[in-house]
Amino acid sequence: MSDGDGERDEFDSVLRGLAAEGETSPSLSGAQIRRRGTARRRRRRVAASAAVTVALVATAAVAAPRLLQSHGPPASPAASAPAAPSLNPSPSPSRTGRATVSLDLGRQRVTVERGGHQLRTVPVSVRSSSTAERLTVVSKSAERSVTAPMLSSGEQYDYRAQWVVELRTDGGAPVLLLEWQFASRDGLIGVPLAENAQWLYQQLEIGDTITVHHG
Repeated sequence: MSDGDGERDEFDSVLRGLAAEGETSPSLSGAQIRRRGTARRRRRRVAASAAVTVALVATAAVAAPRLLQSHGPPASPAASAPAAPSLNPSPSPSRTGRATVSLDLGRQRVTVERGGHQLRTVPVSVRSSSTAERLTVVSKSAERSVTAPMLSSGEQYDYRAQWVVELRTDGGAPVLLLEWQFASRDGLIGVPLAENAQWLYQQLEIGDTITVHHG
C-alpha cells in the first residue's frame, strides 16, 4: 500500500468517527485533516526511535560491568613477568671450595668450615690412643657392615652402619667416622645423631683432610 492510500484510509476513518458522533460535516478541511495525520505519523516514528535508543542504552549499561569483570584490568609489567634470575648467582658458603675439618679429641667434637665460614660443630664419641695429627678421607659408603666388640663381653659382632666415611692416618691406620652411639674401640669416631652423621657424610669428599687436636 502507498502513502497516498494510507492517507485516504486514515481520512475516511476520521470522517466515519465524526459522523458517528453526530457531526453533520467535518469541522476541519480535508487538507487540515491530512496534515494532522502526517504529524501524528511523524510523532509515532519519533516515539518508536526514542524507545529503541533507550533500550540500547540500558543493554549497554548492564553489559559493560560484566565485560570489565571478565577481562579485568591489564596486568602491570612487574606483575605479569617475574624478574629473570641471575645467570651467575653467588655460590653458597656450604659448597665453595674444600671443607676445612678439625677433630677436637678433648672436647669430643668435629668442626666444619668452608670458604672461611664455620658451618657446624658436631658432637662425636671418640676413644683413641693414636697420636695422629691428620686424617685423610679415602672412601665413603652410605651403608656398610662394621665389626665392633660388645661392651659387656668384648665379643665381636657385625653392625650394619650408615653414613660411613673411611679415613687413614699419616701412618696408614684405618679410622671410621660413622653413625654410632658410642666409641667402643680405637679406630672409630662415632656420631650419635643420624642427622649429623649424614650431614658430615655429605660435606666430606675423598681427599679432604681432618686436623686432629689432642687435648
